[in-house]
Amino acid sequence: MWYWLFGAIVLLAWVILGIRNVPGLLRSVSLNPTDRHHSRIRDASRNTLPPRVSVLIAARNEAKALPATLASLRAQTWLDMEVIAVNDRSTDETGDVLNLAAASWASLRVIHITELPEGWLGKNHALKQASELASGDWLLFTDADVCFHKDAVETAMRYALANDIDHLAVAPAIRAKGFWLRTAVFMFLYNVVLVFKPQDADRPKASAFVGIGAFNLVRKTTYEAVGGHKSVARRPDDDLALGAVIKRSGFRQCFAGGTNLLEVEWYHSLREMTHGLEKNALAPFQYRFWKFTLGVLLMLLVYDGPAAGIIVAWGLHRLLFVTAFAVEVYLFRLTRTYSGVSTWWAFTLPVSAPVLFFILVRSALLCLVRGGILWRGTFYSLKELRKAT
Repeated sequence: MWYWLFGAIVLLAWVILGIRNVPGLLRSVSLNPTDRHHSRIRDASRNTLPPRVSVLIAARNEAKALPATLASLRAQTWLDMEVIAVNDRSTDETGDVLNLAAASWASLRVIHITELPEGWLGKNHALKQASELASGDWLLFTDADVCFHKDAVETAMRYALANDIDHLAVAPAIRAKGFWLRTAVFMFLYNVVLVFKPQDADRPKASAFVGIGAFNLVRKTTYEAVGGHKSVARRPDDDLALGAVIKRSGFRQCFAGGTNLLEVEWYHSLREMTHGLEKNALAPFQYRFWKFTLGVLLMLLVYDGPAAGIIVAWGLHRLLFVTAFAVEVYLFRLTRTYSGVSTWWAFTLPVSAPVLFFILVRSALLCLVRGGILWRGTFYSLKELRKAT
């Protein structure tokens, strides 16, 4: 009886996730250069004068990653583009790298920030400063460690203009080394898609929204209308929070896969990922620990339930868990538009879920003990963070 009950609960959970996610995933958009729609995307606005795009980067201690990022931006095929890079209180050679690049690249402007004003998170303040200098009709917010295909900006702009989109978020390919880091990263991304449903952000009546730090392309008029980064001044998940403000304000939003357009090495090791998620593990739960506890326990139950049942159940009981795991794998396959990851990685979910569970719980406990988060060299209290949600 126990196996029937547990199996029915697990299968029901995956059926509900499937019903919620399959329609959006089946109509997901890919902007990769090799797609059959690529030529149509490129031709959509060929006869119009291309609007200017301002690429905005906030860099703190990114001296090693910046040269590759700047080189890939300099090679872009979009005709009218400027880059504004902010050296946000770096303690390495970031400022020197940016100054050297600007000396031979007229389209690159550099801002150096030495102090952080009250009421702001560092990255958010840096991007706000960059936006005030931007002369473009469109703003592309990106990170200092992203490498772009030469057609990345052009492909995204053609698609946004052809479809009258106000905010286009593009998912990059994630470079990760080592089995445990890769499976933890893929698990994290899979969970984000299933829980927050960014693929439904283009539906006006849906509550879903999207924001990608590596590629947030926004009309400047839209950005200004929602208050820019001032509206998310205290949010460590500024990319996602800005997307939420844009969606709630009634602007048209879209989430697209771009795994052949841009790539980023999110973390260099599992240890680095563990420390990196300290800043935003609680952000989706409004820094409320009861919401976080409920969320991570459900995550562990849902992702590990099918595999655990297959191992311990027998006979017809096992069929419930096998069916649930089949749905889990199928949904993972559908998310490949945004991840570019082989379906075989779905079979690592039962071992990656506990790893991610540990990382998130550790982050929450540290936040509780410290009374806040430490990010980019500055401490932010729970009281401040909760006010910003």
